Amino acid sequence: MESFNRAVNIFWFFLMMMQQCSPCRPSSGCQHFPNTNTYSCSGRIWKENHFDNLTSDDMMKMRTLEMCNVNKETLNLHKINTKFPYLRNITIWQGNISSITNSVLPQNQIKVLQLRDLKIELIPTKFLVWLTKLEVLDLSGNSLQRLDEKVVRDINRISFTNLSNNHWNCSLNMDWVEQLKTTSIYGVDNMTCYQPPYQGKPIIPIAEFKKNVRTMCPERCSCTMSDVVRDPHNFELEPIIEVNCSNKNFLEFPPTLPNKTKTLALDKNQIRSLMPLVTNPLYKDVQDLDLDNNFIDSIEDLEGSYWFSHFRVLSLRNNQLVQVGNPTRLF
Repeated sequence: MESFNRAVNIFWFFLMMMQQCSPCRPSSGCQHFPNTNTYSCSGRIWKENHFDNLTSDDMMKMRTLEMCNVNKETLNLHKINTKFPYLRNITIWQGNISSITNSVLPQNQIKVLQLRDLKIELIPTKFLVWLTKLEVLDLSGNSLQRLDEKVVRDINRISFTNLSNNHWNCSLNMDWVEQLKTTSIYGVDNMTCYQPPYQGKPIIPIAEFKKNVRTMCPERCSCTMSDVVRDPHNFELEPIIEVNCSNKNFLEFPPTLPNKTKTLALDKNQIRSLMPLVTNPLYKDVQDLDLDNNFIDSIEDLEGSYWFSHFRVLSLRNNQLVQVGNPTRLF
């Protein structure tokens, strides 16, 4: 029975997605469709506590509310739900709505909530708390930059959610992204960063890369991810990570390093051995390494190693090198 209900929900969800293509009526005004218990409005300044030609009995029977091209900045769903206590489907699309105030009634019956192609910038922390029967949530095409972690927990209990085509700011804290239950997110690949430097990149791997940089950055060092690019060979995302440990009194290579670090500055320290480049797999992706002004006296440890055959730049100025071996391997 549970799998059957889920299949019904899937059908309902994709039916809702197909309805996104429905154009807004060119004529302004509201219409009541008693046969389907639907109230539909378009192209007007709409007040949540005023409904044309509706009796109290009509409001009690209403199950679907549709609004498009509403010239209004703030949406108060509490007032709507008070007038229509048995609504099951609220669909609002296109228009100037940029903020939401208050939530619905605790005893609401809402199963489908679509607030799409609007200008909503923030989902209030407690907005979804009382929507316990909600099965479909569509917030696509808005101006959301991030989600509160409490909102994410509420989203995770909803069967299907569409969060695509928003203004996700990947320069902000992205811990909320890792908490998303991605199996219930429709079009998760369309959740992309809106601004540079990661513009157009999917937010889930970006969040993972940023967490790696934050948690694996060596103490006393600074770590940055300047960009994320596609590997030309396998088209997988590759972070461009730079680690600066310059002049931090290191006696040896740091024991931790963000995965896939490309550039590492360890100049002006007191390092004597290059062995971590051979033995520590965290260093295998380092392409540009600055070791100027240290105490290194030999590079023999690197001969024949994976790192030595794959590096791009190795700078060893002002060290204690007596013999560098094969000079053609230094760039």
